[in-house]
Amino acid sequence: MFSTSPFHAVVYFISATIIYFVTKTIYRLYFHPLASFPGPKFAAATSLYNAYHDILGMGLVKDLPEWHAKYGPIIRIQPNEVHVADLDGFNQCAPK
Repeated sequence: MFSTSPFHAVVYFISATIIYFVTKTIYRLYFHPLASFPGPKFAAATSLYNAYHDILGMGLVKDLPEWHAKYGPIIRIQPNEVHVADLDGFNQCAPK
């Protein structure tokens, strides 16, 4: 039924890993509770976007005003994180 050669085991492992990351990315972009918030899609899919800006760029904080001008007062900057520009934006997403 299944081959037990080391080559096939490696192929199965790589295939399963790719399927896992593709499924996780689709979930984060379309089915996550924060999927409705605007922002860069790569930032919504992975935390590597933040790491790239912090390590190689000037820092994510310096890009936030530009993103707020482009996307609005509430933006998604990581898969599990949103950034709010002002109190009016906070009042839109926080219950009273």
